[in-house]
Amino acid sequence: MKNGAGAAAAGAGSGAGVIAGSSAEAPKKASSGKSSTKKSTTPRVTATKTVISAPGTTIYGHASNKCIEMVGHKGADGSPLQINSCTGKNWQKWDFRSDGTIRSMGLCMDVAWGSSANGAVIQIAVCSGNPAQQFRLNSSNDLVNPQSNKCVDVKDQKTGNGTRLQLWDCNGQDNQKWSTR
Repeated sequence: MKNGAGAAAAGAGSGAGVIAGSSAEAPKKASSGKSSTKKSTTPRVTATKTVISAPGTTIYGHASNKCIEMVGHKGADGSPLQINSCTGKNWQKWDFRSDGTIRSMGLCMDVAWGSSANGAVIQIAVCSGNPAQQFRLNSSNDLVNPQSNKCVDVKDQKTGNGTRLQLWDCNGQDNQKWSTR
């Protein structure tokens, strides 16, 4: 490799957008004949950002008055969902999107493995556009996955913290009824 080519190749897949030998600064405007010592009024972008609150709303169960959240409070692909006391923390915030997904912490509510079987785990996963990631909160307060035409259900009708969510035939029971706040 010629000198400098390795740096360009190494940065090619990084998405950094910096060409070897160049600076990361934006190009300067052409001179208009005025002094170049004038300070720029363009704000600088910093790499750190403080998030006080995630966008979205909480989804709580009618039987338990507890909120849907991810196990371990981590936005990790494949984390199951459960109910827990409502705290309003980021891992309990859900954003209903126009594409039919319900998102939290950059991931989508999902039926594990795209299953339509009773008992299939409700989890969060990387958003893919898969029909297993489509949910509708209808006027009867059922949270329905249209692909399976089944409801998000609190397992065994329990109301305790940490009780997992599953897919189940819609039956009108309070452990399948959900609202937002």
